[in-house]
Amino acid sequence: MKKTLLSIITAITLLAAPAFAASTEKLYIVNSGSTNGTFNAILSAYATDLKTMYDVEYVQAKGCSKASAILKKIKGAKAFYISQGIQAAALPTCSKDVFQPTPDKIIASDIKFGMIFGPTGSDVSKLTKGNIKIAYNSNVNEKWLNSLDQSLEVKNTHVKYKNSTAVVLAVLNGEVDLGFVNSTKKVWKQKEKLVGLLSLNPEGDNGVPPLSGVTKFNGAEKGQVDNFFVQGFSESELVKFRKTIANLHKTDSTVGSWYKNALGYINTAVWDREDAIKASVNYVDMWRD
Repeated sequence: MKKTLLSIITAITLLAAPAFAASTEKLYIVNSGSTNGTFNAILSAYATDLKTMYDVEYVQAKGCSKASAILKKIKGAKAFYISQGIQAAALPTCSKDVFQPTPDKIIASDIKFGMIFGPTGSDVSKLTKGNIKIAYNSNVNEKWLNSLDQSLEVKNTHVKYKNSTAVVLAVLNGEVDLGFVNSTKKVWKQKEKLVGLLSLNPEGDNGVPPLSGVTKFNGAEKGQVDNFFVQGFSESELVKFRKTIANLHKTDSTVGSWYKNALGYINTAVWDREDAIKASVNYVDMWRD
């Protein structure tokens, strides 16, 4: 009798398993950043948490063009992805369909404020005196540095690097005098060797004074966003998914823990939806020409 009962239970379990799997919705998580960057770290954390609710397929799609092509290919399917707002401003042609901040796809944003930093022992006078080398990593940042130099009435040499990691290494190795990054996470990781000098945050950043206290040119308080978008969601599904994401940020989830240990990020997942949309749009628009 026991064997018969066990056989029945096993059969029911096997029959139920495919039905359960089939009822789990597919969710593509698309990383438009590098495989070893911050975008990948954040989305991997989200993937770990969302695997309990969705049939998650993680897709590496470095760069605007490749990510756009993949998202168009899976159009109609549910997708969750990230985009650098500054790229939406600088590359409107590539990003117009999938990376522009429109209400039908915005879930949340990471608001960040760039920072000028240098090796330990550096001070602001190094910047204000001029005639130094400053590392940066995007064309938009080069324009911003030119405006900064003009406001300070100095001339500096701006040296472009591949990414923020390379900018940090250039300062650590003495290739340049100072660096400017959009995201401060990698600077804080080297706080024994690097020091923040000025922040674009008008309120300062973890003890680093605001740039607007030194010069008040138009870009002195320019924040940036990394936007989290969805594709293939109805309005009601988007609202429900946003609540799911907000709950992850309120708990000790994988992604919740990631943000608790990260400096320099203001995430809008728990904000009122209209406020989050407004922030996403505004912080992209301020970088448009």
